[in-house]
Amino acid sequence: MELTLDSNSVNNPAKPPARTWNWKDVLLITLSSIAFMLVLLVPAAALLTYNAPLKNGAPQMNLLGLSIAALAAEAVALIAGVVLFGKLRRKYSWAQLGFKSVSLSWWLVAFVLTVAAAIIGGIAAVLVQLMLGLPQENPQLEMLAPVGFSWPAAIAMTFLGGIAVPVAEELFFRAVIHRWASERWGVVVGSLLGSFLFGLAHVSPPLIAFAFVMGLVIAFVYERTQSLVPGLIIHIINNTLKIMLIYALLAFGVPLQ
Repeated sequence: MELTLDSNSVNNPAKPPARTWNWKDVLLITLSSIAFMLVLLVPAAALLTYNAPLKNGAPQMNLLGLSIAALAAEAVALIAGVVLFGKLRRKYSWAQLGFKSVSLSWWLVAFVLTVAAAIIGGIAAVLVQLMLGLPQENPQLEMLAPVGFSWPAAIAMTFLGGIAVPVAEELFFRAVIHRWASERWGVVVGSLLGSFLFGLAHVSPPLIAFAFVMGLVIAFVYERTQSLVPGLIIHIINNTLKIMLIYALLAFGVPLQ
């Protein structure tokens, strides 16, 4: 039997129903997000390729433009999928999705856990590189800084990769996937499944390991607070500082691999 909002949930918009999402919700949100991403990214990539200058008869790809298009498409697609086919379709408030205030102490905990997650996740990523015989390099460089330093690139990547994408990913992987799985099979399964899928979305094995660790830490604070805010802080701080560090090193001429 499918559960819906009861009168208590309507009167108290911060209180979620017994089960926030069903299979149909998750399927619609996921498929619509993928569709939105393709609709946004494919034409952008085709346009950038069509307008690319030729060298020896082959188009010279606008790597920065493609990276910006990919990040923007991911952010817009995930947010649109959750909002249109989740929030609005089920008539949920933002509080029911997890955007609830937390105490100052949890903001401080988020800062501490950001450092811990970055260290542990970094170790996990290096171990994966060693076990698989992969080069000891940052696999995100080609996406985040494909053409070296420039102020437009630094600003665009900091906003998209440091803020927009974390908001979109927390909405999808925590507010939807984690909560859906946790309400059916328990917090442990929900945390593992949400973090695993969050890791897989990063494609590269070292990044999968790093994101999996980060996902587990964010899942922990999400369950303790029932709010997306502390995890969102962790995600934004991690991504923003990483991108800012990359561009700061590039600005000072430090070679990166």
